[in-house]
Amino acid sequence: MKYIKSFILVFIIIIVAIIIILLKLNDKQVQDIELSTYDNGADLTELSTEIKEVDNIPLYFTAELCLKDFFKTLHMEIENMEDDYIEGGEISYSDLIGVTNETDRNTILYNILSSKYIYENNITINNVYNHLINLNSDFSVKKMYIIDGERIKEMYAYITENQTTNELLYRITLDVDSKTYSIEPMEMIRYDKIVKSDIQKVEKNDYNTFEYVNLTDEEMAKKYFNDYKNNLLNNPSKTYNILDKEYRERRFGNLENYEKYIEENKEQFENIIIKKYLINNYNDYIEYVCQDQYENLYIFNVSSIMNYELKLDTYTIITDTFKEEYEKASNEKRGQMNIDKFIQMINRQDYKTSYNCITDSFKNNYFDTQEEFEKYVKNEFFSYNKFEFKSCEQKGNNVYVYNVQLTDLTNENKGVRDIGIIIRLNNDFDFDMSFVI
Repeated sequence: MKYIKSFILVFIIIIVAIIIILLKLNDKQVQDIELSTYDNGADLTELSTEIKEVDNIPLYFTAELCLKDFFKTLHMEIENMEDDYIEGGEISYSDLIGVTNETDRNTILYNILSSKYIYENNITINNVYNHLINLNSDFSVKKMYIIDGERIKEMYAYITENQTTNELLYRITLDVDSKTYSIEPMEMIRYDKIVKSDIQKVEKNDYNTFEYVNLTDEEMAKKYFNDYKNNLLNNPSKTYNILDKEYRERRFGNLENYEKYIEENKEQFENIIIKKYLINNYNDYIEYVCQDQYENLYIFNVSSIMNYELKLDTYTIITDTFKEEYEKASNEKRGQMNIDKFIQMINRQDYKTSYNCITDSFKNNYFDTQEEFEKYVKNEFFSYNKFEFKSCEQKGNNVYVYNVQLTDLTNENKGVRDIGIIIRLNNDFDFDMSFVI
């Protein structure tokens, strides 16, 4: 009897265990069914708590705008309104956001700062301005990283103060459920040493809401173009390092030559605007090709948002596209392609490269120096040239004479200039040329 009771007890335990296992298996199947109901065949993605560089354009520029507005509020003029007008309008920024006195400004700053930062630094509305005033409003974002949570997006912006070159780090916390944000200055550390915060939400107030910034392809092309232009005028040495390494060494050789080129053509660069663009997507980068009103090219190879390498022409380093077209072309067409490259050099005021295209014997007879060649070009060509081939005649083995008609690309001069160009085609895409004088 004792053994029968023990057997029954063991049997019951086994039955219960089997039921529990079956229930767990069924629960897992239900979860799998629920997930499959929503994925529609797509791969399921788990949100990572690891930090990575921001690759989402709306998140990047939303965080950047929050930071810029914060600094704009910090440095707005309150007593001297005449210098505080937004571009293109007659209303000051302080009026636009409803600030009429220092208390209004300080209240906004206080309500944008993170509660953690306020607590740790004993910040009040009365002392917040003095705590932050030394921060420079003129900055550019060097890199931006994210710890991407389902509700909380922790954005870490490494910025450079343009006037002092100081580097600073800020956390911009976006609460995507309530569309609220907070800003927190941080001690400078490497991005891979940043630890996820314990922020669960950002409480909403009257001053810390945001709307997503969505940019079109055209707006992104303008972003890159204007970023280079602004840096070019304010910090030329910085833009030298942005140039593709091989390109800058071939085209300019060193920083001194580059800065001389920028200074000699500063008036042109102050007036350039983007007129056309195209975008090519590659595996490792996106290529934005911009063209200004003088038909000069700016080729941005973008590896991540606002991080790019730049080339200023397609002739210094011959592109694969040019090579493919050149190899298929007739000799007459090849001569035209080389003249097109030469005109690009002239329109870029690249007298060094264009002088190197001239046949040595012709140099010896007419242009002993680059300065003499430059003087000739400025006299015979327009500053910015459009050209049309009028005729072509073969004069020898791989030698062709072209009659080229020049007009002013800017339409400031209405005249037409005819120029004779002699092209000799050499091996490996090389050529040399002279003029009919």
